[in-house]
Amino acid sequence: MPKKIKGGYCYLCGTYRNTLTRDHIPPKNLAPRTSDATFLYAYACSTCNNKLSHDESKFRDFLAVTCSDESIPEANDAFEAFKRNIQRNDLGRAGMPHKDLVRILQGMGKKDIYTPNQIYLGTAPTISMAPDIDVKGILLKIASGLHTVHTNEIIPSSYRRAACLYGQAPPYPPMDRVDDLHVLGNVGSFFHYRGGWAPDDPKAGIWYMMFYNTLIGLAVFAPPSLQEIQERSVSSASDEGNNEGKLEV
Repeated sequence: MPKKIKGGYCYLCGTYRNTLTRDHIPPKNLAPRTSDATFLYAYACSTCNNKLSHDESKFRDFLAVTCSDESIPEANDAFEAFKRNIQRNDLGRAGMPHKDLVRILQGMGKKDIYTPNQIYLGTAPTISMAPDIDVKGILLKIASGLHTVHTNEIIPSSYRRAACLYGQAPPYPPMDRVDDLHVLGNVGSFFHYRGGWAPDDPKAGIWYMMFYNTLIGLAVFAPPSLQEIQERSVSSASDEGNNEGKLEV
């Protein structure tokens, strides 16, 4: 696919632009050494394409640190990219740690572990998502791309949107609709997804996304008239998982 095309509608904002740029789905920095041919693509205006670039970098850092020991080459590549980033400009920082490293360190902690019978087992290390990362925006962007790739539809700006990221501890994502979803795919070994859309409205949909075989993202698009999805899936995605950088793994 060409990096730019002339004339078209941005898959994110739906606005017609004279020039659109190719956008990697999911973000390229999640697998920096992976061939471009492995990725899915949609075309976006330059504003939408670049809007979340800093958040995507911070999101990559969190995933890389969390999942780098999962024997997934792309996760290890992302972790190496994170290490190179925090080692840059050592002289200019006068020995102070890189801000991206500080963000990760501030999220590290410990929590008490108990059996189901409340027998204390000790402590375990944890890492929390930094609150300055627009997790919801990133997940909705990726899911919008998946939706466009598989339906050729653009989600209208009037549709309800919700998204969250789930870790390896409760709460877990609602899974009651998974068997009804008819699209199953992957990008390399680092990103898997499953999703689908309403039979009577291909602009409404739900998408599950798994990053590095560890963390699950869920995104839902629904019009106000679709009450069942609106009340069950959208509220679940907003209220049960991570919508504001509170994920702990």
